[in-house]
Amino acid sequence: MATPHADRSLRMRLRVLDADGKVLVQGRDLERIKAGLKGEAQDSFAALPTPEFERDNVRDWNFGELPTQVEFVRNDISLKGYPTLCPQPDGSLALRLVDAPEQAETLLRSGIRRLLTLQLREPIQRLKRNLPGLQTMSLYYVGVGTQEDLREDLLTAILDQTFLNSAPLPRTREAFSTCLNQGKPRLQSVANELCSSVQDTLAAYHEVRKILNGDLPPGWFEAIEDIHEQLAWLIYPGFVTQTPPEWRQHLPRYLKAIAARLRKIKQAPDKDQQRRVDISRLWERCKTHWKQNSTRGMIDPELERFRWQLEELRVSMFAQELKTAMPVSLKRLEEQWDRVSV
Repeated sequence: MATPHADRSLRMRLRVLDADGKVLVQGRDLERIKAGLKGEAQDSFAALPTPEFERDNVRDWNFGELPTQVEFVRNDISLKGYPTLCPQPDGSLALRLVDAPEQAETLLRSGIRRLLTLQLREPIQRLKRNLPGLQTMSLYYVGVGTQEDLREDLLTAILDQTFLNSAPLPRTREAFSTCLNQGKPRLQSVANELCSSVQDTLAAYHEVRKILNGDLPPGWFEAIEDIHEQLAWLIYPGFVTQTPPEWRQHLPRYLKAIAARLRKIKQAPDKDQQRRVDISRLWERCKTHWKQNSTRGMIDPELERFRWQLEELRVSMFAQELKTAMPVSLKRLEEQWDRVSV
């Protein structure tokens, strides 16, 4: 069997034809052919006539129930489709049918968020102009993103936490109305609480950056590189929305643990190195699978839990005085890894 490094001339040339004999994709690289077919299938699926799930400029829930999936027949072939709400580049909202349930769920969350914004235009605009502490947070956010980036990230997280995080996504007009009416009175209080938490996070981040920008010994290079990478995975454009709320509340402690670590390295550089090596083995494994899942559009709750337990392990090893949210150890992390889909 030819290996990936074998002479390309020794590989079979493959061609995939449609029902009319037209070449859809061809070549000697099977993985590229699979990728090409996926794109072709998506294009073909999008072109199928499904008028009940094709609507532009949606501004209200006036399209009935949104089932998790529908089955239909085209050209004697039974197909499954997944209805969803798709935000459009021009700011409008469209009802569409897509070919993957994961994609439909992701789009639906964004779509319902957009629909909420349309229904709550005045309260959202008022909140957007008066986000608590935005000016101070923006100063701490310099080097990560712009004030407008942070504003949009905060607004998205506020909408999610107010309306979407405590129940399944609405799929009927009644469920959407309930979601809207129950969340609306909480909008400002959620905004106040979330902005206060994010300000604490960014203040702690700012303190770490000040230490890193100081005069640090050359011998700390590997530890500093490790910390820079850790920071990049904690604070980045979109971190407020993308960090699960149950872990977002712990970000200030994780950042304070980094500052504590930096203060301790001078007294025990060998201990810091050994702890870093112990964590690095687990962290590299986590990063590899995280990136693979991101490429595939997959979400593994057990991998996510492993990722955040690693942050707790860092607290335990480098700043034990800050305490952890749960019992953690290298052994416990290995046990959690066994639950990850690999």
